[in-house]
Amino acid sequence: MGLWPGAEHYKRRAAIHPSRDIFPADVFFPGDAVKMCPTGVSVVEEIARMNEFRLPYSRIVIASYAKAVSPESGYAEHLTEERAKEFVNQLVRAGIEPRRLETRDIVVDAPVLIDPFDDPTRYDQAIEIIPIDR
Repeated sequence: MGLWPGAEHYKRRAAIHPSRDIFPADVFFPGDAVKMCPTGVSVVEEIARMNEFRLPYSRIVIASYAKAVSPESGYAEHLTEERAKEFVNQLVRAGIEPRRLETRDIVVDAPVLIDPFDDPTRYDQAIEIIPIDR
């Protein structure tokens, strides 16, 4: 059986951004889609299982980030809002209580972070999982 798709993420996170749980959006969403891909759903299911034991009562913010290519179009706002909602819906389907979840959609002018071992624009679109009471 292969490694869970998020295993590499958590391994790299320890070196690059240890205090934040940020995923490039392409782990969950193909291209500029707002519907999650099957692999993304699997990763969300595992995240839900982890949070069931790691932070069983914590409220969780799902922050969706996107760099605005054309700020006046409003597309980045739409993309971040819909992705955050989709992510929360998948967490609820995976068993996380809806009252524990909230969304934030954030348009940025630069990548959320830079991974020196990856494409520097990969985090132009990202998803962050933020526990707000530990």
